[in-house]
Amino acid sequence: MKKMSLVLTLLLLSAFLSSYSLAAETAQATPASSFKIDGKTLDKFIGDETEVVIPEGVTKIDECAFYRCDSIKSVVIPEGVKIIGDHAFFICDSLTSVVIPDSVKKIGTRAFSGCPALKEWIISPTHPHFKTDGTGLLTKDGKKLLACLNTAKEYRIPDGVTKIEFGAFFGCESLTSVVIPEGVTKIGDMMFDECHSLKSVVIPKGVKEIGEDAFCCCFSLTSLVLPEGVTKIGNAFGGCESLTSLVIPDSVKEIEIGTFSGCTAMKEWGFSPTNPYFKTDGPALLTKDGKKLLSCLYWAKEYRIPDGVTTIEAYAFVGRDSLTSVVIPESVREIGQHAFLGCDSLKSVVIPNGVQLIGHYAFMECRSLTSVEIPGSVTEIWYGAFLDCPNLTIRAPKGSYAEKYAKEHGIPFEVK
Repeated sequence: MKKMSLVLTLLLLSAFLSSYSLAAETAQATPASSFKIDGKTLDKFIGDETEVVIPEGVTKIDECAFYRCDSIKSVVIPEGVKIIGDHAFFICDSLTSVVIPDSVKKIGTRAFSGCPALKEWIISPTHPHFKTDGTGLLTKDGKKLLACLNTAKEYRIPDGVTKIEFGAFFGCESLTSVVIPEGVTKIGDMMFDECHSLKSVVIPKGVKEIGEDAFCCCFSLTSLVLPEGVTKIGNAFGGCESLTSLVIPDSVKEIEIGTFSGCTAMKEWGFSPTNPYFKTDGPALLTKDGKKLLSCLYWAKEYRIPDGVTTIEAYAFVGRDSLTSVVIPESVREIGQHAFLGCDSLKSVVIPNGVQLIGHYAFMECRSLTSVEIPGSVTEIWYGAFLDCPNLTIRAPKGSYAEKYAKEHGIPFEVK
């Protein structure tokens, strides 16, 4: 067995040396004038070469050094470079290969993210700090996944991985399915951001948190099961326009505002009626005590907010194009920022006595809105609350804060 392992290592080493040699030989030396170098740090590539050989003597490639260098096809990083900074090769559209020498000890976050043409990691099997399974770039101990080739279609993350680096799959537009191994405890921020073809994700038991923008703009994702044990969902699913089903376990205690913005195909909330933290009346997602309205499904046309709600949270109805009318109960005290932004079909709103605050951009771009009745109890209307509502007339008591606001912002006013 040891003999077979040695033979395999030698074969891999031979393949690496061949790839490294070919890359080094075929790439012409890049003129020093194509770089901004400060001491031993390569600050910025300023040339127009398609095949780049980084000069000897460089020990650090600074963050964003090759950011959006769309013409580059290949890069040879010389022995001696120790650090590849954050976003160093971020969004290099034509980059197909990169040579990572044994001297590299640190690779920053999203160093190679958004490189749709990247086909291979040229890295020695004897590299002391990093390795590859062909698709992923991992730390040598196999515990951290740093990046995934954007050309990957189906990927089973290796067993033993316990952490997936920030933005590891960002922009992997060909990726259709991912299996995450047990041992991973967090689906990190922006992990699958802009993975437009992603349809299937297996999330293991043991995951506790779904991070910010974790599945943002995963346009092909239709369903997802979150395992029991998840306690927090960040603003994770923005723009998941095909998501129809999401199973949310009873263990979830926290859901951030705006989590489901742009999930236009969602048909129902995947909660059990015994969930200790949240409930639904059909269209809306509410806290268990019924005091906060967190979100509303996009299919709602006419909606009466339940009595007992005191806060309409930020982004709760943003972009609900089908919503034509909403009845707000007298229990409400606050309408959060962006709460009804872009509700193009909403024609009139009666804000009941008791409401005290209307947040930033709360009714912005409600272009069909012709009438809003605002009571004397409202003492704060924040910036942009009725911005770009061209047909709006505000109706309120004479001498009220709403009258003053309307006149200061050039909005037609009528005494209620």
